[in-house]
Formats: sequence, structure tokens, C-alpha cells
Amino acid sequence: MKKKILGIEIENDTLSAVLVENEPTGIGVSYAASIFLSKEKEYEQGIKEALEEITRNFEVNDVLCAVSIPSSQISFRNIQLPFKSKKKIEQVLPFESEPMLPYPVNNLLIDFYNTNSTQHDNHTDLLMAAVDKTLLKTCLDILSSFKIEPEIISAGGYTSALYLSKIAEVPENWVLVKIGTNNASLFIVKSRQIEFARSFNTPSKTISKTKSICINIQQTIAAYEEFSKEEFDPKVIYITGPGIYSASLTNDMTIMLETSVKLIDLVASNILPKKDSNEILAEHHKINDALSLAMTIIDGVKGINFRKGPFAYNNFLSEYRKDLIITAILALIVPILILLNIVFESHFMEKELTRIDNKITNTFKKTVPEVKTIVDPLRQIKEKMKDIRKGSQLSNDTLIRRYVTDILNDISKKIPRKIDVVFNNLVISTESVIIDGKTSNFNSVDAIKGHLEKITSFEKVTIASTKKDKTGNRVRFKLKIQL
Repeated sequence: MKKKILGIEIENDTLSAVLVENEPTGIGVSYAASIFLSKEKEYEQGIKEALEEITRNFEVNDVLCAVSIPSSQISFRNIQLPFKSKKKIEQVLPFESEPMLPYPVNNLLIDFYNTNSTQHDNHTDLLMAAVDKTLLKTCLDILSSFKIEPEIISAGGYTSALYLSKIAEVPENWVLVKIGTNNASLFIVKSRQIEFARSFNTPSKTISKTKSICINIQQTIAAYEEFSKEEFDPKVIYITGPGIYSASLTNDMTIMLETSVKLIDLVASNILPKKDSNEILAEHHKINDALSLAMTIIDGVKGINFRKGPFAYNNFLSEYRKDLIITAILALIVPILILLNIVFESHFMEKELTRIDNKITNTFKKTVPEVKTIVDPLRQIKEKMKDIRKGSQLSNDTLIRRYVTDILNDISKKIPRKIDVVFNNLVISTESVIIDGKTSNFNSVDAIKGHLEKITSFEKVTIASTKKDKTGNRVRFKLKIQL
């Protein structure tokens, strides 16, 4: 769960907010305020100005939020249905409740709370709440303009009763009255279940207002007893709300009702330790509802919530909005970086190719300066080298022919004509000459060897072999000459 939870209580003439921080060391209030809405301006404009003042004090991006709207704008009804399935209840409830509601059911959004203090096999007792869809949309639009997306939208005073019912020190049967400037809402809790809820207007004068509140409490209890067919004797009547107008109100009401009346203080009840010295915490009755809204999120308390149907809370988008934005940014940045990398690599590759081309051109100019027109230096220099090789090959062939001619000429001059000799084979290389031939006798072979040794280009002459031929009349020989 996120560390910061914001509770906002919207009433007819006030807006209260509490920012709670849920940390491992404990839960604490980091901000609290209660602001009167300007009577000189439209109601929606007054809410906007109050929200603007509140949101100056903290960032709302990473905050979970719960909101309550005035109970005077909500119709509470009790209804009994002959089945227990939540799905069936949601399907049937609008049609069953339509005769009980003051407005067309199509214009209303309905939610319900199971009030069965004891389990019944054949029916389900429900406390139903209906709110005008236009009012709900207006509220959500205003909050959205401040980037506030509430997870819960409930009824004013309801979450205080809901949260109070979970506290062990609180008795099982009691009444909560939330008092506004000109109205009040009342919640009857029996066996720790909110079983009955009503809202009513109150006069502005102090004495008549106290009396009016007490009369409405008695009338509502009587109506509940008539509905439930059971007596209800509350152990205590709790009061809260920004409209509490007198320090003696609890005593005055206790005398009139002959029942203990107490001012609830969620801040000082060890439910929520203080985190700062904000003066508004001293006026706890003004922020109890906002505080209970935040605590219902922290503790996961479930109750009436108008965030359903077309107004459903998109928990995934709200919870992970920041992560999704970061992911989207990264998804955009990555291809851009890849594209930039390709552009840079292409640029540097082009520069390198230009450098290599220039180097080839310069080398070409130095190697073959006689060529003035350069189109494709690499191809041109390859062709030039091929021409050079061809010319070199022709020169070599010519030299070899001259070299062989000179050797044959030297041999011919050195061997006297009187020596009877026939050369059958002559092999000339750059390092040696091999002569294969026939002569009249072995002495002639020695004579031929001696004459050849006088040639200056011959370093050494060796008789490789000598033998009689098949006729026996001549000698076959082989001479090896080292150049």
C-alpha cells in the first residue's frame, strides 16, 4: 500500500482533509485542515478553492484517497431481499427500491451494506444508499482537475460510524450523529452493524437546534424499532461534525435524551498517534470523518462505496500510473536511442569511407602520377598493375631467351670440332645446366669436361654418369654444370 492516504470530507458548507502517513514506525497525521466554503460563490467553485488551498501543502500524485459527500444528498433506505447472492442483489435492487426513492432510479447510483447482525438463511437485510449520478460526476470531475482519483466515495458520517464499530472499546449498541451547520445525519449501530441511517435538517438557533437534534434522534430510534420489530436501547450517543456549536452540547443532549452523549475523538483514542502540532487536531470533531475515511483504506474496511459501474475506480491505472508513465517514456526513448545510434554509426562510417577513399586517391596519384583523370582509383590502379605485370612478363621471356642463346654459344665455341660429340638433351635453368649426349670414348668425355670448365659463367662442371650405349661403340654421358 502507498505510504500516504488522503481523506476528504465534503459537506454542504465545509471541506475537511486529513493526510495520513502509514509508516513502519506507526501511523501519523502529517496534514489536517477544515475550510468553510464561501457562501458568496457557487458550491462547486467553493469546493475548488478549498481543494486548491489544501493541495498547496503536499503532492497528490502518490496519494491514495477516500472522499465522502454530504449525507443530506444521499437517500438511505432499508430493504429485505429473499436471497443472499451479491450478484442477484445488485441485479434486483434498483427495481425493488424504485418505489421507495424520490427520484427516477435511472438517475441514481445505488450501493448497499449487509446489515444482518445474525445470519438468516432465507433473506438478506440491507442498508441501501442512493446518490444522484450528476452530483457524483460533478464531484469526480472537480477532484480529477486536481489530479485526485479517490478509491472510495461514501456518505458523510457513514465511514466514522463504520470505523467506530470496529473498535473493541466501543459498546455494541450506539448511535452516531454527525452535525453540520444546517443539517445532521444519524446512524444506528446494533451488534456492531450499521442498521439504520437517516439525515435531517436543523434550525440555526442554538437552543432550538439542540432540541431539534434530540427530537430527530428519538424519532429515528422509534422508526428503527418499528422497522426491526425490536426495542433498541443505545448505551451511548456519539456526536461529531464541523457543525458542533457549543461546548455544553454533550451535557445538554444527555439531559434531554436521558442517555450518555459523548464527543468522539479519533485522534486522541490511540487509533492514530499525532505526528505534528497542527492546531486543527485540537478541533477533532471537524476532521473525524476525513480521518475515518483514510483509516478505512489503511485497514481495508469495506462498506458503502459509490465507486462502481460507470464511476468505478481504476485501481491499476491509479496505483501504477507513475510506473506506466516511466515505462512509456522508456519505450519511447529506446527506439530513439537506437535510431540515433544508427545515425551516428552511419555518419562515422561515412567519414571513415571518405578517409579511405582519400587515402586511395593520394596513393594512386603518387604511384601513377601520369594518370590525370581519376574516376575509380581502386579499379584504375588494379588495371595499371595488371599492365605492369604483363610488361614485366614480356621482358623476362626476352632475357631468358638471350641467356640460353649465350650459354649455347659459349659451349659451341669451347668444344673443338675434332671431338666427335652429339648433344641429345640440354636443360638450362637459372642455377644449372644439364647436358646429356654421346661421344666416341671415355677420354672424349674428359676432354669435353675440361673445355667446358674454361667457360667463365660455369662455376663447376661435374661428370654425373658415363656408360657404353647398346651398340658398345659409343659412350653415353651426362654432365652437370653449376652456374
